[in-house]
Order: sequence, then structure tokens, then C-alpha cells
Amino acid sequence: MKTMARRLALLLAGVTALLCCACSKQPEDGFHFNIEETSESGETDSLPDEEFETIVPLDDNEADKIADSYSDDLVPDNDLVANASEYSFRSAVWLAKDISSDTERYFLFYDDHNGKVVDQQTGMGVGFTCELTDTEGVFHFGGPDDQSKASIYWTDANELAVKWADGKSELFTFLRDNGAVDLQFYSSDQLCALALDYYQAKNNYRPAMADALINLDETIAIHLYDVQDDHISTCDWYTVDRYTAQGYNVLEEPVALVGGAVEETAPAESTEVPTEAPTDVPTDVPAEGVPVA
Repeated sequence: MKTMARRLALLLAGVTALLCCACSKQPEDGFHFNIEETSESGETDSLPDEEFETIVPLDDNEADKIADSYSDDLVPDNDLVANASEYSFRSAVWLAKDISSDTERYFLFYDDHNGKVVDQQTGMGVGFTCELTDTEGVFHFGGPDDQSKASIYWTDANELAVKWADGKSELFTFLRDNGAVDLQFYSSDQLCALALDYYQAKNNYRPAMADALINLDETIAIHLYDVQDDHISTCDWYTVDRYTAQGYNVLEEPVALVGGAVEETAPAESTEVPTEAPTDVPTDVPAEGVPVA
């Protein structure tokens, strides 16, 4: 009887060994689990290091670089700064140049909340009110129903960029203090009409066309020409000051589009007509002798 029981026990042990061996060999496409055992000290017996990806925390400098790479796209120019609470429009006259079209207009701020915007091409103006913070503003041109939102980026106290909600961006440059006093200047349309009259009086002939371009030094180049069989025939170029309507022609001869008297001023060294938008602005605006915007 004991022998029989001993044989049965050996048989069961053999079957158990075979089953354990078979279960330890999993198919290649089966699931495989690695179970880690934790000791009493808290340490983990894990697989070799090559089985895991090492994750290195991002230091503060690298995080700042990534943040800067996103913020650069939000500002029109990398030289511009947004947070400048010490700056304001104040009572002043600003020249605003459209970045995309190179057209210009004047903003006459009576104070930080009221003023008038004047188109440089036509000389037409419209009043506005505005609510401003350091970096944002809402302008109401012509009345409260108009709401033109803008983001404001100050470079310094005399220069800034304004990005309007419609996508247009303008560079503002300080011209003079006291925006409550009307700015006196000749619009581009006025200068073209005066140039045609002046040329006709001098040459007994009136060109068919006149166009005004803004030079880099803020003078105005007026092209007088005819169009014949799709060909442009230039009559003359006048380069004049927007505020006095005086300057010189293509031969560097003095011209005065109004008044007839020309101040003794030296012409520019070059008579080449620029095609780019201006970067400098006039600082002296005459107090009388020219129409009021």
C-alpha cells in the first residue's frame, strides 16, 4: 500500500513538473508581463537600464527659450515691447505709417482719450475717442458705434506700433507736442494740383497726370507726366516739403508751388526719386502760411 502511494506521489510530481515547464514557454505573439518585486527597503528589482527611456526634466532656461519662440510670433517687430506703462499718447501729434501700403495719416491727440485723425492723401479728418491700457485700446472713429480694437507695442516714449483687429499694422512716430493745435500741411492731392498749376504757368502747358510719392526724408516727390499710346512721357519731377510746398525740380532748380517766393535752401545731393516708404519724420511744422487740416 505504501509503495502504491509512493508511486502515485512521484507520478503527480512528474505531471506538475511537465505542466510548469509548458506554461513557462509562451508563444511569440502572446502577452508577456514583467512583474517587479519590491523589497522591504523600497528598492525595486527591475529590468536592465536599456529596457527603459531616460526622461530628463526641462530646466528653466530651456523652458524660457520655448516660450520665447511662441511669443515672437505675436509681436509685429522683435524690437518692440508690449509692457510700457510709463508711455502714453499724451497731447501730441503722431505720424502713422501703414506697414503694408506705405500710406500715412496723422493722429492728433488732444489728450489720452480724445483727438482727430487726418488723412495725409486727402487732408480729410475725423474725430475719435478711445479707451486705452498699456497694451490694448479701443478707438471710436466718428462716433461711439465704431469700435476699432488695437494692440499697442511701445518701443519708447516717441515710437510705437499699433496692430488693428482688421489686420492692418501702423508704425507711430512722434512729431510734436500739443495735439490740440491743428496740424498745418498740404495734402498729397493739394500738392499734385498745385504742381500742375505751377508747371502750366512756367511752361504754358499742363501735363495730364500728377502723382505724389513719399521720399525717405519725408519730402514729397511729384511726378508730372502724360500717357501716350501706353507710354509714359515725363514732363518733370518736383521734390517739395509737405509743409511749405517749396523745393526743386529734376534740374535742381528751385520751385515754390504757392506764394512764388522760394526760400534759399540747398537742394538734396541726389535727384533720384525713392520708391520706398519714409523712415524719418519732419520735426518742425510751420505755424502759418499753409492750410489747416
